[in-house]
Amino acid sequence: MHTCLDVINEIREKQLTRGIRYLAVLGFFALMASLSRALSVGWQNIMYVHIILYLLILGTAICNRFLPFLVRALIIIATTFILGTAGLIAWGLPGYGVSVLFAFCILSTILLGIQAGILSAILSIATIGVIGAGVVQGVITFDFDILVYLNSVSSWLTGIFMMIICAGIIVITMATFHNQLVELIKTLDTQKQKLEQTNKELKSSLEERNKLEAGLEQAKKMELVGSVAGGVAHDLNNVLAASINYPELLLMEFPKTSPLREPMEIMKNSGLKAAAMVQDLLTLARRGVPVEEVLNLNYIVSECITSPEFERIKIYHPGADIEVCLEEDLWNILGSPFHLMKTITNLVSNAAEAMPEGGKIIIKTQNLEINEATYIYEAIEPGNYAVLTISDTGMGILEKDKENIFEPFYTKKVMGKSGTGLGMAVVWNTVKDHKGFINMDSIKGIGTTFSLYFPMTSKALAQPESQLPIKEYTGKGESILVVDDIKEQRVIASKILTMLGYSVTTVSSGEKAVEYCKNHFCDLVILDMIMSPGMDGYSTYKEMLKLRPGQKAILVSGYAETERVKEAQRLGARTYIKKPFLIEKVGLAVRAELDRITIGNNN
Repeated sequence: MHTCLDVINEIREKQLTRGIRYLAVLGFFALMASLSRALSVGWQNIMYVHIILYLLILGTAICNRFLPFLVRALIIIATTFILGTAGLIAWGLPGYGVSVLFAFCILSTILLGIQAGILSAILSIATIGVIGAGVVQGVITFDFDILVYLNSVSSWLTGIFMMIICAGIIVITMATFHNQLVELIKTLDTQKQKLEQTNKELKSSLEERNKLEAGLEQAKKMELVGSVAGGVAHDLNNVLAASINYPELLLMEFPKTSPLREPMEIMKNSGLKAAAMVQDLLTLARRGVPVEEVLNLNYIVSECITSPEFERIKIYHPGADIEVCLEEDLWNILGSPFHLMKTITNLVSNAAEAMPEGGKIIIKTQNLEINEATYIYEAIEPGNYAVLTISDTGMGILEKDKENIFEPFYTKKVMGKSGTGLGMAVVWNTVKDHKGFINMDSIKGIGTTFSLYFPMTSKALAQPESQLPIKEYTGKGESILVVDDIKEQRVIASKILTMLGYSVTTVSSGEKAVEYCKNHFCDLVILDMIMSPGMDGYSTYKEMLKLRPGQKAILVSGYAETERVKEAQRLGARTYIKKPFLIEKVGLAVRAELDRITIGNNN
């Protein structure tokens, strides 16, 4: 990018180069006219001066590329001054001396600046004054008849050529200056536009950087909370297993008319609800959310609005009018039904809470194709999406709250009545686990709209499986080794599997499991993934495979499906079950794994 000084220097360079070429061409004709006049009247001294000056200009033109700007400028300026002075001495005021000195002042100003122009003007005035004084005092005399000189053709031709030279220098100089000034203005305008564009890009980059930094800070918060939540969820799942599995076992023993069945059902259902709350913690931790099931949001919405949770929302907020608008032929997505239903419930609950005087809540689904990246509340990538929109006519969200709305425990709701402060954090993490995006639009006093974008899938919905009778997944006396570091878990697993008809052995660590495999055979190993201290499920299974290649195994955990789980699955332990599990689920998993045909060495 050229600076203004660079452009000015280019102007001066072009002016000087064109001026030298101009003098080298037209100066020759002026020299011829001057020489003819000098020879006719005998002005040999002037003739010598003209020849020397012309040769100097011609040499400068030839060596223009090799001479510095200042040297060439001084040669032209000095030549002009000498030519003007010689003209005054030879012919006085009737000659061309004054005109040449005037050109001398202009060239000095243009080529060397204002200070040089002032000095040249002073020098020209002084020269005219000194020569004039010399003529008046008789020191300088003219050896020609002024009338004869003025009336001669050669004098007029000389004047014409000198005017051509002087006028040409001035015109070329000013034209060059004008053209370069226009270029300078264009250059400045271009630079201004580039600077404005750069400024916009920098501003956009700064805004993007601020957003990224804010997102990173948010991610750090979520990671910290998630780590705590994940650890708590792991421990709670282990505790909840007893409150779910023991009622299940007892219900299988009680007759249908027993008065104890109802309290046992209540205990079991309470345990399942508690397990669902633990799932919220795991969602918050962004761990263990399966998103591989083909779903349709229309079905999820329909299931959700008929659920007990929705009935409870209607009881707490009788003034909330819920309207459902579902698009036909809505695209399918990959997801988790439980987490999506929880997300819808949380958003509807928030919407109802935002309308204390009543209002309308609209649940809408639609297909949407996004052709280019769009930034609204967050950047949404191009693609095809099934969009779930939940809007209300409530009080809206304040600007200062919008950035924090998805943080854990950041809530404006009535604690205990309608939430625990985890609802919006669960919404955010659920959408992210589904590789989706969120847009939020809220205006104070008008209402709020949340739009959740879920990537479509071309896969078709799976046909619902019919519930199998227990005899379909009972055992045939196969041997099963249960490996778990928690005694209660070993006891519960042993009771369930024994009841299902299996021969069960339990050990409390991975090291003991490996030692057992050295001397005993088992048809299946049920491995807890997280055991401390000592080897975890992955390390245990890896060592088992060294002793018994192809050993069948099922992985269980109260925490989440981690990379270690996936590594163990790649080794051959394909089935993974999350704690707490129901009898039917573990029974079906064990039966399927035992019936699976193993080919070759899985190690």
